Amino acid sequence: MELNSAWNRYTDPLIRERIESKMKGIWQFENEVPCVITIHDARDIALIYMSPLGLLQLGVGIEEITLSFQEYHARFFNLEDAQDYGPKVTGLLKRNNTDEIISYFQQVRFAPDQEWIWHLSSTRIFLRDLDEMPLLFITISMPIDSKSHITAKAE
Repeated sequence: MELNSAWNRYTDPLIRERIESKMKGIWQFENEVPCVITIHDARDIALIYMSPLGLLQLGVGIEEITLSFQEYHARFFNLEDAQDYGPKVTGLLKRNNTDEIISYFQQVRFAPDQEWIWHLSSTRIFLRDLDEMPLLFITISMPIDSKSHITAKAE
């Protein structure tokens, strides 16, 4: 598996080595789990990686996902939900707690003409920089069955 051009923003050889080491762990199981894995840069929240399942669901290629946070969310997510989980993610990064995991619901649609699909997502810090500040954060997201009572509660 290769990293796309978004990873070129990391020029320090030590950081690049640490990223590639962490990604090898993801690549070993990402096709086996029933969820989408995304990785964002904690400094500007830019999406820099998405697992093959997510790319398939969204109908995009690996280079197409290197969107800004605003572009990515406006295209695929219900922006009203972001008012709830956005501050949770920002707070997680500010607290910089190694063990903290946040979870939240969000609505995703794979194309503008499709319905929103509720997802349960969990996020944590994935990698810190050389000063121990958050560099990357990882999120796993899985759809919630539309016939489930949880979907009604999320609504």
